[in-house]
Amino acid sequence: MANANGDPSVGTTAFTVYPFSRGSIHITGPSLDDPADFDTGFFGGGKGHLDVTKHGVAYNKHCEMIRRMRSDRGYTASHPPFASDPPAACVDLTEALPADVQDIVSNDDAVLEKWIRDHMGRAMHSLNV
Repeated sequence: MANANGDPSVGTTAFTVYPFSRGSIHITGPSLDDPADFDTGFFGGGKGHLDVTKHGVAYNKHCEMIRRMRSDRGYTASHPPFASDPPAACVDLTEALPADVQDIVSNDDAVLEKWIRDHMGRAMHSLNV
């Protein structure tokens, strides 16, 4: 795998095998041509916030694992836009981090939640289609 510059890179992914979010589909009229009122419910109300929380924890754990690899050289531009001053900020590196890598603390939960809601996708099978 290579990044946008053609340099070797590694990627991780997180998914929810059994999401808490629940959607709905409703008939809107008597004709088969009437559009369905379809809502995936993904990250929606009810228990949807639990799915966002699970993805946030998974993101932080993946970052913790990768940051401790000697081959880590920082993040790509597609990561959440955290502030640049915390100890675990998303920065470009020219060499590996020192052995005493600091744990990621709650950089900004609101930024991470917004990024998750804006960037997460779903597969058809997760909708029982």
